Amino acid sequence: RDDGRDADLAAAGDVLDATWIHDDGAARSNRYVVPDPNQCLNCHGEHMARMAPLGLKARHLNRPALDGAGNQLQRWIDAGALTGAPDPATWPRDPTIDEAAASLEDRARAWLDVTCAHCHNGTGAARTVGLDLAVGQLNREALGVCKAPVAGGAASGGRRYDIVPGQPDQSILVFRLESTDAELRMPALGRNLIDAEGVALIRAWITAMPGGCP
Repeated sequence: RDDGRDADLAAAGDVLDATWIHDDGAARSNRYVVPDPNQCLNCHGEHMARMAPLGLKARHLNRPALDGAGNQLQRWIDAGALTGAPDPATWPRDPTIDEAAASLEDRARAWLDVTCAHCHNGTGAARTVGLDLAVGQLNREALGVCKAPVAGGAASGGRRYDIVPGQPDQSILVFRLESTDAELRMPALGRNLIDAEGVALIRAWITAMPGGCP
């Protein structure tokens, strides 16, 4: 909350109206659907059904703090919130979505790691579908390249593979990232808008992939 008080638990979830001025200067609005506790466990309960935060990975926090003063990890160390950290020279780091000096592959993989890999990993809630979007996954089929879905139906959008090199419009991954249908969209919870910048990055990444699928 922005009023300094603790958050209120909405046991049945909630719907909140939000308005803001976007980066492009335009006014935006959204009806945000607050998940209920059981829905929260779908993603936050990866470890022994205990609620745990998402995204607190050194490789994503190893960058300047939001106020521009120092490194986020170093700030935590200085505040006593993080102990036992190795030498800063060994800290991993993944690029941001718009980091011009980083490769398209690295930026896309980092975005997928932040956005999707909390479920789509070897032990996550979506592990049964066999799609592993963690940044450390080196097997291209496990990453989704020319990988057929474990179940078809409407969620595939009529497409055959999760990722088809050179063809984002034939890739299930893009179809689901661009959907706002509650039965089709990915991530499934916590969004009813399309991340235009993120989808554009994934489209560019797939378009640049060499090869094709059978």
